[in-house]
Amino acid sequence: MIARILFFLLFPAGLLAQTGISVDQLKVHAQILSDDKMEGRGIGTNGLVIAENYIKTEFATAGLATLNREQPYQHKLEAFVFARNEVHLTINEDKVFYRNVKLQSFPGKSSYTFDMLPLESDSFTSNEIATVSLSSKTRDIGFQLMNLRDKALKKGAGGIIINFQSKAHYLAQAGLYDVRTASQKQLIARSVKSGSDFQVLYTYGVKTLDAGQVKLQLPSETMPMNNVVGVVEGSEFPDEYIVIGAHFDHDGIIQKKIYNGANDNASGSSILIELAKYFAQPEHQPKHSMVFVAFNAEERGLIGSKLFYGDWDKVNRPIKMMLNLDMVGRLDTYQDRYEAFCIADNDTKALAIDVSKNSKFRPDWSRNSVKHPKRYYMRSDHYPFLSRGIPCLSILGSDSDKHYHQPSDDFKRLDFKGMKVVADYALAVLEAVDGQLD
Repeated sequence: MIARILFFLLFPAGLLAQTGISVDQLKVHAQILSDDKMEGRGIGTNGLVIAENYIKTEFATAGLATLNREQPYQHKLEAFVFARNEVHLTINEDKVFYRNVKLQSFPGKSSYTFDMLPLESDSFTSNEIATVSLSSKTRDIGFQLMNLRDKALKKGAGGIIINFQSKAHYLAQAGLYDVRTASQKQLIARSVKSGSDFQVLYTYGVKTLDAGQVKLQLPSETMPMNNVVGVVEGSEFPDEYIVIGAHFDHDGIIQKKIYNGANDNASGSSILIELAKYFAQPEHQPKHSMVFVAFNAEERGLIGSKLFYGDWDKVNRPIKMMLNLDMVGRLDTYQDRYEAFCIADNDTKALAIDVSKNSKFRPDWSRNSVKHPKRYYMRSDHYPFLSRGIPCLSILGSDSDKHYHQPSDDFKRLDFKGMKVVADYALAVLEAVDGQLD
């Protein structure tokens, strides 16, 4: 844990001075990280380990310090249990089998039993359910169901079970579980009373659910995972930290199709590497220490960033600001400027707006609210920091990306001119923050 290993092990500085963010290097990183050989950087794949090692090598070559002498550049995450191949779901002793399952992690357990209660009229209205089922665009359904889940949680339920019409693998995010079979005729929701961490389960082809018991059995294995962490020590305030993060995992292989995640998030990871290389140069050394983190398991519920913050918080080292990069390879344009949704606290927002006045990047603040139904505020690795009062800026792409969580999210569809604009903007924000902090 960071509490036991927080010290710097310095490596030789990179051989060549870097004067700015290199588009050519962004292309190299993104192409490697989104190659088919990476197997979609899914949890449990060899490709995810290869991607981890690639980022470690880039950090070492750039001359970043490490927090871990025994395992350089590695922040070990707790072992989690993940479902593999087949899940057994039993409803009132009626067993149903599901294959090709994509699930959130279930820490340390392989069997769950829940008491199931009938749907209460004051928990959900039939109109709410019909709206989700019939009127929503596919990519919006998950966010509406999260709102329904939250209503159930406030009623004391452990979650809801949804007999769901649409087939959209990317709904398994932000604490939602996606279990799929062949077909479905109607949508049924039921509150689930439980003391466990179960939240929401999507099913297909399950008959109307009456009050009773639900049992979920997961054939499981533990999968140790790592964040990749490198540090540039500050020249004046080495014990004060700015964290720069981007997740490098993605969806892996689903139904024999590789989800390469070029935009989500080889793009952000590529910029992260280049920012680390820039600040590792002696002539660009920041005043405050900068911690560069390639987060793992973001797609499984921000696991990497949650555990990183939890371990870091134990050692009581002040984080002055956090910058997050996610899905920055295909952006919208506005009056000849690139724009993306941004999330920030009020003070960081003011600084970000000021920096953008001299940039080709335009922050879009329309999603910068915890109350926004699409939940950008809590959907990426900035949230474990922002929710604990750490100043943050998160750059999060746009709603218009039709390749979002699709096998078509490939290297050839990245806009490197836009990525360069984002990288330069992120660099300017970091330099402004580093210069203003005292």
